[in-house]
Amino acid sequence: MPSELQRSDVEPNGPSARNLLLLIAAALGIAAISAVAMPGLGYDAWTWMIWAREIGHLSLNTTTGSTIKPLPMLVMAPFASFGDLAPFVWLTLARAAFLLMPFAGWRLGSLLGGRYCALLSAVSTLMIPLAADSAVNGYTEPLIILLTLTAAAELILKRTQRAMLVMVLIGLIRPEVWPFVLVIAIWAVRGKKLSAWRAVLITLAAPAIWMTLGWVGSGRPLGGSELGQIVLGGDDVLRQALTGVVPIIGIGVILAAVLAVRQRNRVVLLLGGTALAWVLLVTVMTLLSLSSGNSRYLAPAEALAGVLGAWGLTESIGLLTSVTAKRLAAGIVVFGLAFSAMFGLVSLSRSVDRFTTYSKAADQMKGAIALAGGRDQVLAVGKPVVMNWSRVSALAWQLDVPITGVRTIWRVDWFTSTKLPTILIAAPVAKAGPRSAIPRQFRTTLIGKYGPWQVMRAERAVANNR
Repeated sequence: MPSELQRSDVEPNGPSARNLLLLIAAALGIAAISAVAMPGLGYDAWTWMIWAREIGHLSLNTTTGSTIKPLPMLVMAPFASFGDLAPFVWLTLARAAFLLMPFAGWRLGSLLGGRYCALLSAVSTLMIPLAADSAVNGYTEPLIILLTLTAAAELILKRTQRAMLVMVLIGLIRPEVWPFVLVIAIWAVRGKKLSAWRAVLITLAAPAIWMTLGWVGSGRPLGGSELGQIVLGGDDVLRQALTGVVPIIGIGVILAAVLAVRQRNRVVLLLGGTALAWVLLVTVMTLLSLSSGNSRYLAPAEALAGVLGAWGLTESIGLLTSVTAKRLAAGIVVFGLAFSAMFGLVSLSRSVDRFTTYSKAADQMKGAIALAGGRDQVLAVGKPVVMNWSRVSALAWQLDVPITGVRTIWRVDWFTSTKLPTILIAAPVAKAGPRSAIPRQFRTTLIGKYGPWQVMRAERAVANNR
């Protein structure tokens, strides 16, 4: 199968502007329906919504919570003062990005190796293990994958400035992309593809915005909190990288590396080198305790690996001389994808079921707050406590307070440092996530129950002097 890399200045079979707009509109529509049917966000996403609201109120405080993500914070700031509009809009965008990922994979695949590579790239992109779960929770990984594949395609099409601007958006989510932007900027200036002043502005844009928000919110340039982050080892990061694509695509990545070296295919080698460099960067940052090494941080590398694996498989099949051999190889690829898809659908089903329970409990939290007398009464009693750390940001959003305005007894010392009495909101582990037992030195009085939630008044127990 001949490579189309030499036609990189013209996009083959590119969609018209009208069709592209229709595709985006359809993705947004479907995503909006899913956001209505299955609302709610994960812990990190609720944190970004709170910080978006605080940006609008000029009271940003990022000392407690997740790590900051300037893109969702800035994009949602205009919506954050209108009730639950910001969570709905963000969840719609995150899930629309997931639906658009296959198109981005198809587009890059068509630039690398034609229609079969494009089709397989679309499928492999959709099957990136972490993408679906992230879309369900409203996390940024689907958007990162979409932007990564778009930036790669723009670079192949020699649209350097447009590619760098897309990478700036990625840089407002993942700081690991900053050195890659710098390398491209130097290459673009030396090749007279971009003026020096534009290259400097684009290169510094994401770091400047990130550090400004970090400094304003926490007094630290990178901002955010390391609260609750479990730092992995370098070997854990490498293991996660190896499982970041389905097995048949992983075989394709190996074939792509061999073929790219034999064919001296510079574009494929550069894309593969970029993916490998990203994994190594995350690994080094994890070893230096600059990153927790979460598998979600590998999303850009996994996106590129998915398309490269598709190229490796289709290119290898194209080199076979026998029609029978080609059909057999294609059948093996289809079987491998179907086999992985079966397990992927099971995993997605479990994720959806788990999140549906989580989402329903989060929605019923409003009723629990009302049962306690409403927001003002909850805050008047004392700083509220939610009985599992994963609900802190959701409760803070519902009460319209900073994340520091809510406590959890995930760690007993946080609870003991809380001024009592206070309202304690608790739910079974299966309904609401991990929680700790109430320390014995405190007594609780049940106010009532709403759905899975128990609402209690917590006070310090009177010492027994007998």
